[in-house]
Amino acid sequence: MRRTLFALLLLGSLASLTAGRPKSEPAPADAAASAYQRVIRSTAWVHSDRGAGKVATGTGTLVDRSRRLLLTNYHVVGDVRRATVYFPEFEGREAKRAIADRKHYQDRAGKLGIGGEVVELDKGADLALVRLDRVPEGIAELPLAAD
Repeated sequence: MRRTLFALLLLGSLASLTAGRPKSEPAPADAAASAYQRVIRSTAWVHSDRGAGKVATGTGTLVDRSRRLLLTNYHVVGDVRRATVYFPEFEGREAKRAIADRKHYQDRAGKLGIGGEVVELDKGADLALVRLDRVPEGIAELPLAAD
């Protein structure tokens, strides 16, 4: 389900990048790279403490920056009321490459981890909304389409 949701979000981003362009004009060769750069700055690693040293993890996407809402899956947060979210840090001169090493984030959990309250659950659709305590600078929302 996570892969399907991510694929749909990515396809929606690609569609928005090419919206308004005449059908005969091909999409820019770097459209996928541009979509990736846009989506990665909205994507987070979500941790849900299940107790007894067990943690469920998955991904989420910031869908409303002003209300600090992150969309993730129900199976990631389960029935817990709080989750911790990690947005990517970037390396390199142009800060285009996300640091993918899990240990980087785990070692800096106190600094990089952002708490959030699970405010909505839909078990049937396997979706959950988390209201974050804060949203760091440079993190962009990836709003859901109206239709």
